[in-house]
Order: sequence, then structure tokens, then C-alpha cells
Amino acid sequence: MVPVLMNMRTTITGRREKTDLGIFRPGEGDLEAARTGRRQVYFAGDWHETPIYTRDRLPSGAEIIGPAIVEQADSTLVLDPGTASRVDEIGNILVEIDAA
Repeated sequence: MVPVLMNMRTTITGRREKTDLGIFRPGEGDLEAARTGRRQVYFAGDWHETPIYTRDRLPSGAEIIGPAIVEQADSTLVLDPGTASRVDEIGNILVEIDAA
């Protein structure tokens, strides 16, 4: 019988330069400065003219009501029509989903 490797784990520990968390801060300016365009997007049986925003340009305090799309390098946030969201002081996008 030949032995078979079923599982192997490794842990690597090291030091790296301190990360500048400033790159995650919200953008400056207004919401319109973060908008890169509009496109037709299909939601629940109908087409909607939908604004497209760049995430790192969204200013703190910005409020976005869907339909909307927020794009960033590694993710895309799609807000359905009527969904409310806002950018907090450190750049998080808080989405309020209607429980109705």
C-alpha cells in the first residue's frame, strides 16, 4: 500500500512595512465627482437608468439611493431601486435593506 498525503498545513510568520490606512479614506468633493457615468441596468423585470460610481471617490456622508452601482478594483456593489446607502467617516458603505 502506497501512503497518500491527505492534508498539509503551513504557517508563515514575518514582518512587513506598516500599511498606510489612509488609502482607505473616503474621497473628497461631492457625490457627482464620484459618478463616472450611467447605464441601463435590469432590475426585477424592468430597465432602469443607473448611475455608476467609483468607490474611492465617494465622499464621507454621501447618500446613495438605488438603483446604483459602486465599482472598485476588487468588488462591485449593486443597489436595487429604493435601497438606501451612505458612506461613513472611514469609508464604509452602510446599506439599509428594507425589511418590508
